[in-house]
Amino acid sequence: MKIPLFLARRLLFSTVFLFFTFLPPALALEKMLVLKGAGELFDVFSMRLSEQGIRIRTKIGEGLWLAAKPQSYIMINPENKTFLEVSFKWYVEDLREDYPKIKWDRKVEKLVGEKFGQKVTRTTFMRKDSLSKDSLSKDSLSKNSLAKNSGPKDVNTELNAAELDSIKVQGLPPAVLKVLTDLLSVESRGEILPIYCKQLMRRHWFGEMITGPERRLKTRTNNGRENTTKVMFEVKEFGWQPYDASFFRLSKDLKRARDRASLFLSVDGDIKEKDIEDFFMRELK
Repeated sequence: MKIPLFLARRLLFSTVFLFFTFLPPALALEKMLVLKGAGELFDVFSMRLSEQGIRIRTKIGEGLWLAAKPQSYIMINPENKTFLEVSFKWYVEDLREDYPKIKWDRKVEKLVGEKFGQKVTRTTFMRKDSLSKDSLSKDSLSKNSLAKNSGPKDVNTELNAAELDSIKVQGLPPAVLKVLTDLLSVESRGEILPIYCKQLMRRHWFGEMITGPERRLKTRTNNGRENTTKVMFEVKEFGWQPYDASFFRLSKDLKRARDRASLFLSVDGDIKEKDIEDFFMRELK
């Protein structure tokens, strides 16, 4: 019995479709997104993202976040071949000690061109200037000190707390992209990938309080203001590569560290007195 040609083609198509649909993830044809860049958050870095997770390599170590264990983050020291698994929430909070969370009251979005073949959306996060007249303590300045031409002049003004450039990327789960936004302390939005983040780190006003001839407390105007803005994260290279599973698992030669000190200071993952002596290059007394 001969099978008509159109039925044979339909059967072949169905077989191929079922094969790729139910193919185990380890055998599926996958790709990973490779990012390279620099910034305050990771210094010089390379990053690989796939459905399985994110692998980050920096000058001072590596990190691994796995989609199968979303609540955890694995810190890796390639020098002594040790790793330490910590809570992802704890890791983010630890970053916030050096790089405060972005505080904002409103945001503005606009298109600012293209990068890596995609349209770039710039989100500017605005917040009220905490050093405006309205925010000065009534106890620290009398009504006379807020006379005309004295004190800060940016009443009710706003500051650019942060700028975030992002592009739309298909092929990665939102949960994976959310890891980056959590590290940068900005909201996640589906298939949006952050590629640049600039953050206002601190703002000081060094106006000097002086007493004029009329014995009134005055303030030098806006001289001495200091805004410190840092580029937290900037992607300079972007490209897709064939999936490499070795980036998304721990190699067998890695040993679990006892704690954070052991991760960075020990030889074998269990810190000893000699490890500390070697680190400071002197004997402990």
